[in-house]
Amino acid sequence: MAKTTDKVEAGLRLCGRVAGRTRRMFPAREGKPARVLILLAISTGGQTETVEHWGELAPSDVPAVGSEVNLPVRVRCYSGRNMAQYRLVWGDDTESGEVF
Repeated sequence: MAKTTDKVEAGLRLCGRVAGRTRRMFPAREGKPARVLILLAISTGGQTETVEHWGELAPSDVPAVGSEVNLPVRVRCYSGRNMAQYRLVWGDDTESGEVF
């Protein structure tokens, strides 16, 4: 049983080892600020999942390749190529949508 001082986080978490990471920079344009995309390839044992993080700045806590992670993620569903698809989003990406 958790102590009253322990913080228990609910939600979907992705556990595994970082197999790769990529950073892409998108320059500012049309009045919008520059954006950074961080992609992490997480090996979960049976498969590899890609997790993305969008932001104006790269986060300071990007895990190194080979490290074990336990990341809180959100599933973003969308329709593409006439079929439902999904993305796993890591970090605070609330500026790109409405939270309700």
